[in-house]
Amino acid sequence: MKNNKGFTLTEILLAVMIVGIIGVALAALTTAASREAGVGRSKILLRNNLSIAMRQLRDDIHNSSRVLYVRGRIDSASAGQNIPLLVLAQNIDSNDEVIFDGTTPTYITYCFVTGSRSALPSGAYSEGTIYRNVTNTLPSSLASQSCSGDVFLHNVKYIKPTGSSSDSKY
Repeated sequence: MKNNKGFTLTEILLAVMIVGIIGVALAALTTAASREAGVGRSKILLRNNLSIAMRQLRDDIHNSSRVLYVRGRIDSASAGQNIPLLVLAQNIDSNDEVIFDGTTPTYITYCFVTGSRSALPSGAYSEGTIYRNVTNTLPSSLASQSCSGDVFLHNVKYIKPTGSSSDSKY
């Protein structure tokens, strides 16, 4: 009797094929897990940035003594246009006089710069930016005011409300 020790070619090819299938499956799982981890990190960063922005807006509104202007018309804007959204006054009463002696009036303006128009949905803007500007002087003309200051939120998307403009509450 012959002593045939070792593996046949068929056994080796079968083992290589099984290892290859397992390797491809592991590579696909690793790629999917890596992609999901990146999406998860992006969502966490977005939530953190939005939370910080909302906290700042809430504090500004809470500390303001007067709201001077609320929301411009975004739905009729063109790309790259400056749109004032909100102007708050601190330490100013309804007669535009300083509330407490020795304090300086502060005006906080939130302004939206539209980005490029998106293909879908119709009338939407993407890549817009909201700026927050703090000054000690009242903005002279809100309509012609340029948006400057700190970037409050970036990559803002605006989607026009559905329905006719007469149905919309602004």
